[in-house]
Amino acid sequence: MGDAEFVAAIRGGDAEAIRAPLEAGADPDMAGEDGLPVLCPAVAAYDASVAGELVEGGADQDRRVPDGTTTLLRAVDPGSPAVFRAVLGREPGGAARPRVRARPPGLRAPALEVGAGEGSAAAEQ
Repeated sequence: MGDAEFVAAIRGGDAEAIRAPLEAGADPDMAGEDGLPVLCPAVAAYDASVAGELVEGGADQDRRVPDGTTTLLRAVDPGSPAVFRAVLGREPGGAARPRVRARPPGLRAPALEVGAGEGSAAAEQ
């Protein structure tokens, strides 16, 4: 599968079709036609299965995009728990993952605390 077909499968929501290319070394952070990482359209489409495949394939959830956000922040903003969990990944980094507190201008939802670092109320529960 070439890059164009890989991007088309992502945009088409075909999680099964992107698994083999990812295992064969396809770049999960490649840019689509819009210049954004291919994880962004999966998040925008609320496609947790494709987003999960990309993240498990190595996509960088913390990669900054031109508007200053990250795909992880883009997954939090619309409020889909399934997409957020998919983008967070199976091993989100535990205490090492930074807390998301501030939002860039233009994002509407209130900030969420992501990750329970040492000393946080969430870590003590």
